[in-house]
Amino acid sequence: MLAYFYFVACIILGSFEITVGDSLIFSKLHCGRFPEPMAVVNQISAIASGQKPETVTEYEESSCVLL
Repeated sequence: MLAYFYFVACIILGSFEITVGDSLIFSKLHCGRFPEPMAVVNQISAIASGQKPETVTEYEESSCVLL
């Protein structure tokens, strides 16, 4: 049982970062959630079009329920 809780904690606390070039546009360690996928796509498209990189601030709704 303890191994199960350790596994869940690793998933919840694990890092997930997205960088474009040298710019960090999302960090799960910083906000504790995953980004909204289309927000990431839109930000990468904007950067490819020449816009300044910005941090993605839209988050995916959590489907995880801990009891």
